[in-house]
Amino acid sequence: MVEKRLKEYILDNFKTIRNFAKAIGMPESTIRSILKRGLGKANLATVLRITNFLNIDANQLAKGKIVKKQKNPYENLTSLETELLELFGGLDAFNKETLLDLGYRLKQSQNDKVITFMPMISETVYADNTETAEVSYTELPYYLEAASMGPGNRIEEATAEKISIPSSRVPEETDFVISVTGDSMEPTFSSGDRLFVKRTNQLEPGEIGVFNFLGDEFVKEFGYGYLISHNKNYKPIPVNKSLIIQGKVLGKA
Repeated sequence: MVEKRLKEYILDNFKTIRNFAKAIGMPESTIRSILKRGLGKANLATVLRITNFLNIDANQLAKGKIVKKQKNPYENLTSLETELLELFGGLDAFNKETLLDLGYRLKQSQNDKVITFMPMISETVYADNTETAEVSYTELPYYLEAASMGPGNRIEEATAEKISIPSSRVPEETDFVISVTGDSMEPTFSSGDRLFVKRTNQLEPGEIGVFNFLGDEFVKEFGYGYLISHNKNYKPIPVNKSLIIQGKVLGKA
């Protein structure tokens, strides 16, 4: 257990947890909580602070090994960079992916030396160039990789997280967001895309929906007696009365 090895390492070098807490300048209760509840539930910036102080490799520690680090890429972080790490650690999975996507686009824009308008930033509205208008958010259930565009997965076995999305981005009648895997719906959807879905048991041919067929979940186009993939490498799936329509795809999230 990685927490046990870390505790042993601390005791070997500082004799007691209290001594280590004083040396690093952190509350003793915080360190004991991390060792008890697990590193995975701790704030990333706090874990990095501990590994940096102990001069051990954080990646190796995650594998259950205590290894002296060769070079620490985090030791010269500015206060702003540390704040960004703490902010990122507090986001849910959906918003982490959203922030990463925005970051990559900003970096590309910076590298190209072109000023581009970022849709995510457009949610901040300025009034009279001085005040920032309040943005409303909609909270929705989010199923990570619950539906498949290749082999099926059971949506009832998926765990839904709660996510908050700016209301201006959410189509009317959206009931949940789903993350899909596979390539059978390309080029319409790609693996990793997130979709807004309306709960319904009725679809018109040609509409894209979320289906349960023989216990498996699929995102496909609804056809007469078939579930249709948009990737020509996949054949239509013949279906029967066992097909359950669970939702209509309203668009990408």
